[in-house]
Amino acid sequence: MLDYLHLTKALGRVGLSQLPLQVLMSPAYISRPTASSVLSLLTGIPQPVLTPYHRLFGRVVVSLLLSHAALYT
Repeated sequence: MLDYLHLTKALGRVGLSQLPLQVLMSPAYISRPTASSVLSLLTGIPQPVLTPYHRLFGRVVVSLLLSHAALYT
């Protein structure tokens, strides 16, 4: 059986493991307003197609990290 502390740590680890994917999917608006993401350049998928998935996965990551923080405290 999984105890409470291991559950909260697992939620945090899963959330943090998805951050590199989020960074690869995020558009590089800081350097140039028209720049594409690294994943868009590697796969050839246009940035407007990746943006909804980036937002969806971002919400999943944030909810996992918030649930980790709430349960850990």
